[in-house]
Amino acid sequence: MKNLPLTHFKLNEKGNGFEDCSGLGDSFTCANAVACINHARLMSGQQCLSKEEVIVIIACLNAVYDDTSSIRHTLHEIARGCFAGAGCTIEDADKFYSDVCHKAAEEHYGGRNLRSLDTRRY
Repeated sequence: MKNLPLTHFKLNEKGNGFEDCSGLGDSFTCANAVACINHARLMSGQQCLSKEEVIVIIACLNAVYDDTSSIRHTLHEIARGCFAGAGCTIEDADKFYSDVCHKAAEEHYGGRNLRSLDTRRY
């Protein structure tokens, strides 16, 4: 993290988590953070971020926004920003978000009154 050229998040004072320092209220923060991580990896000869790694970053950034007093980004905004920053598609982000919502509904409602995965529309 310390060698990233520009970020909109930083380590907290305890050094055990992240906090938003962007002041921005849209998914640009997430797109920029992931693009910077991807750029740092590519410049050091590593592979670019996989979709699985992007999902981990989404979870981390979502936790940051859950714990800040700034404007709250939605999980959908975070997912779109992160997938876009990694060079993936908005459709990848929407599928991830839809799957997370469906899994959460299954957990909460036990599948009652849920539409089939095949009939979900976005």
